[in-house]
Amino acid sequence: MTTIIRLVVVAALAGMSITANAGFKTGNTLLDLCDTKTEVSDGACIGYIMGIVDVMTNNNPVNGNKACLAREVGAGEFVDIALKYMRANAAMRHRGAAELVAEALQRAFPCYR
Repeated sequence: MTTIIRLVVVAALAGMSITANAGFKTGNTLLDLCDTKTEVSDGACIGYIMGIVDVMTNNNPVNGNKACLAREVGAGEFVDIALKYMRANAAMRHRGAAELVAEALQRAFPCYR
């Protein structure tokens, strides 16, 4: 339980610092952060991606990308989807991280309405 609380606090703190630089984070910098594998970098990685997920909830677009997110999907799966997309599309990783995460989510959870 203590580890979970620490992870939530680290993610929240990391999210605050990421928010200040959100426009400057590229797919490359986010992928590097997520691959670092420290407690702080893991929290920042999860926090950044889940921030995009939170924005896209209820069909809110991010850079024109909309996704119909399934409620039963956990944070780990959202992170896996985003990282897999960035690894598979190396030529696009110079673009903004928020845009790439949103594209990954749109492809994984398209809206068919």
